[in-house]
Amino acid sequence: MVDEKKTPSPAPGNHLGKIVNYGVKKTKSGDPAPTIAFEVVGPDAAKHRVFWQGSFNGGGRDIAVKALMICGFKDIRSLARLADGPTSRLLDMSKDIDLSIIHEDSQDGTKRYAKVNWINEVGGGKFKDAVESKEAASLFAGLGLEADFFRIAQENGYKLGGAPVARSEAPPPHEATDIPF
Repeated sequence: MVDEKKTPSPAPGNHLGKIVNYGVKKTKSGDPAPTIAFEVVGPDAAKHRVFWQGSFNGGGRDIAVKALMICGFKDIRSLARLADGPTSRLLDMSKDIDLSIIHEDSQDGTKRYAKVNWINEVGGGKFKDAVESKEAASLFAGLGLEADFFRIAQENGYKLGGAPVARSEAPPPHEATDIPF
């Protein structure tokens, strides 16, 4: 069992990091796996190194390709040169990257370490599609969310401003054809 006193840093959660090294590993099954070392600065101002390893098998393929692209990879004809690491200049080592970090136990349960679980664009990447508040009001109109917010707030002891709207007073549900995705 893992000794809780040896909790690794950084703590689980999202952290900004920069690439400090990268390359390619060979998995136990002989497949190539991109590997990236990131440096994050913890709340104690200490620098911590965390690692990510991608997989090009099954569902991991799309995740690994997207992660590499977020890290600045653009030249598919040079994929094998990832093995040359930073000298290949294939990844952007100056870019801030949002890293979702988890703690994981070793297979034998004797050690716990921090690892990168997800690589994301800073800001979630989807904010480029954000809408203005007038359009948001139009999109939210008719969904009848007010009653749901008040019900969940009451069930969980959350405080919520405004007065609840009875379901019978709520506008009709939004048509499925009006959903923008």
